[in-house]
Amino acid sequence: PRPSTISAIRIWANGNELGELGLLEDVGKIAEETFEAKKTLIYLRSVGRAVAKGLASHKLKEKVDTGDFVGWLKKVAVDVGSDISENADLRCARFLPGKIYAADFVVPPGTYNLKIEFIDSSGQVAQTDTIPNYSVTKDGFNLVRAFSGQ
Repeated sequence: PRPSTISAIRIWANGNELGELGLLEDVGKIAEETFEAKKTLIYLRSVGRAVAKGLASHKLKEKVDTGDFVGWLKKVAVDVGSDISENADLRCARFLPGKIYAADFVVPPGTYNLKIEFIDSSGQVAQTDTIPNYSVTKDGFNLVRAFSGQ
């Protein structure tokens, strides 16, 4: 998950503070706890995979080695392919937020200029997002989303 320096989030409507959002989930902490619980199995699988790939790579290099320059190029290609396939796929984890905040505020129907303040661990406003002319309906699902990369 993406690490976060944000420790609080406040929301304002038309200049009036509605309140502070509560921490719903610390995704980073969950990821750490999950890793700790499965660490031994992860290491065993990694070692097993590395040994199997190493043996397969060795056998393939023996098969393609013709003793000349072309054979050498084929062995290099086997090594490069092995190295590329060993890189972990972390694409999804990079997009997970470090923390998820949520709150429920009761406001009468109408149009609001919203301001969302992301507060860092030193209590300073690290980022401010604004949502102008947000329409709150009486019977609708009124959901506001905001994201901080900090």
